Amino acid sequence: MIIELQNLKFMNIRIVKNGCLLLAFSLFIFGVMVLNNAGEFTDIEIVHPKCKAIPGMQGVEDLVVLPNKDFALAVGGDRRSFRLGGKGSSRVWMIPLDSPIDFIEVPVTSDRPIHGFGSDVYEDIDGNIWLLVANRYSETHSISVFRVLGEFPEVRIEHQYDLKAEGFDNPNDLVAVSPVSAIVTLDKVSRAGSWSEILEGALRLKTGKVVKINQDQMSLVVDNLVSSNGVVLFDDGRLAVGELVGRSVKLYLPGSSSTMKDRADNRIVRIPLPFSVDNITKLDEQRLLVSGHPKLVTLARSQFSEETNSPSEVAIVDVETLEVTTVFKDDGTYHSSSSVAISDHRNGFIVGAAFGPSVSHCKLDI
Repeated sequence: MIIELQNLKFMNIRIVKNGCLLLAFSLFIFGVMVLNNAGEFTDIEIVHPKCKAIPGMQGVEDLVVLPNKDFALAVGGDRRSFRLGGKGSSRVWMIPLDSPIDFIEVPVTSDRPIHGFGSDVYEDIDGNIWLLVANRYSETHSISVFRVLGEFPEVRIEHQYDLKAEGFDNPNDLVAVSPVSAIVTLDKVSRAGSWSEILEGALRLKTGKVVKINQDQMSLVVDNLVSSNGVVLFDDGRLAVGELVGRSVKLYLPGSSSTMKDRADNRIVRIPLPFSVDNITKLDEQRLLVSGHPKLVTLARSQFSEETNSPSEVAIVDVETLEVTTVFKDDGTYHSSSSVAISDHRNGFIVGAAFGPSVSHCKLDI
């Protein structure tokens, strides 16, 4: 009887040990898959056009070209601090596209801090310029709306009001439809810096969505996105959305539904990219300028340390031919954490850096 109990005890111990080994092995395989999906094993082949670093604009998350195409606004700041709820507020710079090095900082008047993500500008019928910024300050997320007043270099920005609604959480990028309406990506469900955010990304959950928000209400446009990020609206009604964790651009044709499978009835097209997609901007009605991060886990680490450089990549995506052409790639040494790229409309483009101290101005025939 004693021998049988001892054998049973040893058998239970063996089962527990084997179970622990199996669990450890499964977690190891899962970790490798997460790192692989995030691009951490990717070799970075440097692609540098003729570029010049322009220091002085910190943590530029987004760049938007003004309607006259002579200037752009850069929205940035100490994003390592305020992304995780720290003190501080976004800063805004105005960049002359014919001479980006001559940028100025724009005074911002606001009754509360701005923890800005994506942004866009809108010109109304009276010629007034409005700047809309996705604001993640405090527990109440919103779209903060500003008037852009004056002319360069005597320009200033004044806060007018906020667009917010129940369930409006984690706004990332936006398209301004009017001074009181925008199409906005909500990239995930979990709040930044939480363990659930990490798990949401690791499991590649389809929790990202696109909504339309007005002064006090919002409606769903598309959902089932793997961390929705940049968004562009074409003149003919096509909607392009970048997926950060999904490493793709999805193109929705007018009348398409997010519940359709990719390419069903040619209404939804998924264009895979070799990096995690951040912001997207239009070159024209056929081509997008797409920026992002070849190594997403490294990007996450760079949010906490200035010593960690995150690789950068910019590509031109043809939404008609589905051709993807890399025009800029760096291992993070020269340019870290590329967040956005815009055309300078003068044979070149400007690249922002979400957690870097400068932007890059590159010359290239695009």
